[in-house]
Amino acid sequence: MFPAAARADVVSPATAGPTRVISYNVCGASACQSPLSGPQWTTAMKREITRWDADVVALQELCIGQWVALRDALPGYRAVWTSTIQTHSGCAKWNADSRFGLGVLVKTSGAVDRLVGNLTVPAGSEGRSVLCARGTVDGRVTLACTTHLAQYIQPDNGASQVMAYVGGWAGTAPVIIGADVNADPFTDSVLGPVRRGATGTGPFAEVDENDRDHFTADCLAAGAAQCRSGEGTVAGDRKFDDIFVTAADFHTVRGDAVEPGLSDHRLLRGAAHPEAR
Repeated sequence: MFPAAARADVVSPATAGPTRVISYNVCGASACQSPLSGPQWTTAMKREITRWDADVVALQELCIGQWVALRDALPGYRAVWTSTIQTHSGCAKWNADSRFGLGVLVKTSGAVDRLVGNLTVPAGSEGRSVLCARGTVDGRVTLACTTHLAQYIQPDNGASQVMAYVGGWAGTAPVIIGADVNADPFTDSVLGPVRRGATGTGPFAEVDENDRDHFTADCLAAGAAQCRSGEGTVAGDRKFDDIFVTAADFHTVRGDAVEPGLSDHRLLRGAAHPEAR
């Protein structure tokens, strides 16, 4: 699906910043779901998470059976879940409980607060939500979130609704958001509300924004230090998946998309260095 190519900007655990994040649309219930058995899938996902030494894992299109298995396989993490569909036939592969939704895992020894906001969607459309876990990440109370935006939520795929919730929950705490935004990086109607952030959070950076291997010609010609382009995460080498971090709380962001072969999306890995406000 994705052509193999040599890339100079492959981010390794040896070179990435200490705050590590994964965002992945796992396609748990649709035709693109992994052919692996439940235990095999859990082992493969655990391998990706531990290999990256992820502090935050944000998962979309996740069946509750997958979430339970992953939660139990990672005792050093605190996991939160929300359903967006109460019964999805595709989730029966993983568990008799066929709920479908979002999950966040945070590597921490303390408790986390679970925060959920339901987005307003057109009548008859699939429900969408934003899910956050508020807890200690690298020694700081941090809001770690996931969401899956949708083109049928006009005018911005639900981005402004997500940021209203995030701003209300975060205050001035550091924020990490892993998202499938269902839009290309230069779609400002969708990405603009997230990048501008909320009053307390301030603006957000995206982890792959300084990857010159994927800059557009215009960004290169302008000598830009950042570009919204980034590495592709879905078919056609389009970037639909993002990891956003509050620019006031993190610096030297890095991003890399890898192909575990568990979904129709690539897995996005991000890293950054904590910054004191």
